[in-house]
Amino acid sequence: MFKNLFKKKDGSHVPEIDLNKIFPILKGKLTNSLTNSVVGEPISIQLFDDIDILFAIDKGEQFEFINETTLIALKINKDELRSIAIENLKKYVNLKGINIEGDENIQMIKLDRVLESSLILYDELWTKFCIDYSDDIVISIPSRELLLISLASNPTGIQQLKEGAQDLFQNGHYKLTENLFIKRLDGTLKKME
Repeated sequence: MFKNLFKKKDGSHVPEIDLNKIFPILKGKLTNSLTNSVVGEPISIQLFDDIDILFAIDKGEQFEFINETTLIALKINKDELRSIAIENLKKYVNLKGINIEGDENIQMIKLDRVLESSLILYDELWTKFCIDYSDDIVISIPSRELLLISLASNPTGIQQLKEGAQDLFQNGHYKLTENLFIKRLDGTLKKME
């Protein structure tokens, strides 16, 4: 009767986690102070040299980062965690929908002011954009809540993205990178040189 009431306090008990609430969160390499983490360092996978993918559980009002202890308790590996998180992102986008605002040079993709930058991981979305626009897409993610795009064939848009990324990175919250990325019609995603 009292077995479940008095659990050990050694960190071996991990609360049950709903796998449908796990999402990918991008973090810039410069941000070393992570809060709301379960005991230990958060699990991360390098996306680019200046950006990591972390994984977090949506707790409603905040995200709680997943660490090695939680990953072991879930009985999955990093690749499975990444797949689960990206599938959940896709379901969330399909449920909530995205809005695109802007002009012929730059467009902003809006989701929920938290997961916008994570949309860079949604391959099918970018493939659709490339096909719809018949062009490669240049992407800027200066902060977690901002995702800006332009067509690769639009030099004015690319210049505005560069300037905007630098300004937003310098003055924004949840900084990621001032680098630009390009999603090609062939499906590849690379940092622009």
